[in-house]
Amino acid sequence: MALDKKDWKILATLSKDCRTSLTQIAKAVGVSREVADYRIKKLVKTGMIKSFCTEVNLQALGYTKHVVYLELKNVDKEKEENVFKQLRNHKFISWIVTSTGKWSIIFDIHTKNTQHLSKIIKELKQELGNYFGEYEIVTLENYQYFHSKFFGEKDTVPKKKTKELSLDDTDLSLLKILRNNARIDYVKLSKDIKLTPEAISKRIKKLKDNNIIKQFYIFPDLTKLGFEHYNIQINLENIGNEKEEKILNYLQNHKSVSFIYKPISHWDIEFGVFVNNPGELRDFMLQLRTLHPENIRIKDVALFYEEILPNFLPEGVF
Repeated sequence: MALDKKDWKILATLSKDCRTSLTQIAKAVGVSREVADYRIKKLVKTGMIKSFCTEVNLQALGYTKHVVYLELKNVDKEKEENVFKQLRNHKFISWIVTSTGKWSIIFDIHTKNTQHLSKIIKELKQELGNYFGEYEIVTLENYQYFHSKFFGEKDTVPKKKTKELSLDDTDLSLLKILRNNARIDYVKLSKDIKLTPEAISKRIKKLKDNNIIKQFYIFPDLTKLGFEHYNIQINLENIGNEKEEKILNYLQNHKSVSFIYKPISHWDIEFGVFVNNPGELRDFMLQLRTLHPENIRIKDVALFYEEILPNFLPEGVF
């Protein structure tokens, strides 16, 4: 599907807040509500938009994110698909992507504590059996996603402090629905939650104001947008906090950096870069090394090949 300027504007608007009303989108793009609605539905039908997601503050729910890098063994195409199906259906796994290089597949696990993580890994080893090869687990200290950069927009998510907020069952039910269906309207939500649309609107506002909901965004098919998405891991040497902050600030503000992870161990920073071709990636890496030649050591670079599951929280968290 060839995208025109109006499609890109719609995608950019939805990437900042996918709950933006049709009226507001139509006004921003310069089309009627009917045309805006038709174009959004077409973007979904063609797979350009894979999901309307809610970024939820995981720590506020009492969970920690871990990234698992797994080598699959003894698999053909059919067996690999069965592995993907098992992982997709897991209650605590999200964002599954295949990769080039050493690791066959990368995915996130969300756990309450180390015992919970150990239990999940043990169960996966039993379920996948001989397919489960060498692996690494990286626990994240913190992480950031930049959903709007894919569409040439600066990330405008305000940095709010998380306030203490006691979540009741209704809040959790609301988050569970919104996590992968963020554009659902208030009338449908009202039927599922058994509250008035006005009451639901107030709850969503409260969750946003208290930084439980960080952002409503779209999960696009980057391949269809013409991008290659790479994962880069670096170590920092002979460096203090001030220089590290400069490097992080550079990555945060770079137009092609899609996310930043700060692992507790293994390597110092991991981040995503989306480019149109390998030449652009090479230019990016040269710039990064030129800026900090004595401080940055590249540990690994891998291409994200196919995203099997969008990046929304799994059901078990709720």
